[in-house]
Amino acid sequence: MRLLRHGVGGLPGENLAARLGFAAKRGTILRHLIRHQRLPGRSAPRVIGIDEWASRKGLRFGTIAVDLERREVIDVLPDRSAVSTAAWLAERPSIELIARDRDGLYADASRQGAPQARQIADRFPPGAEPAGRH
Repeated sequence: MRLLRHGVGGLPGENLAARLGFAAKRGTILRHLIRHQRLPGRSAPRVIGIDEWASRKGLRFGTIAVDLERREVIDVLPDRSAVSTAAWLAERPSIELIARDRDGLYADASRQGAPQARQIADRFPPGAEPAGRH
């Protein structure tokens, strides 16, 4: 389960688990991510990815932050808002690079909370999802 949650996450993890012959729903994999967040005491992240996640498709959205150098979840915020994301980023001045989607919410949050960080937006415009994402 640890390899699924950190290696591929949600739906890809569910698909891989099925191919390996055991049941692991994407919600279960995401719950494991939330429960097994990075422990305090590690060095501060420099390169992060932020994106939204849903506990159930279309119902409750939150924000997930991942240390892209260590490939570990740093934090899971309970909401999807520029205010809370900016506040979270402001507490982490070590962040140098933020990979995010093109949604204006995370662009605003990054500008406000981490003005020192360079932003990289993915190639998918808001509302368009790459093949395989549901």
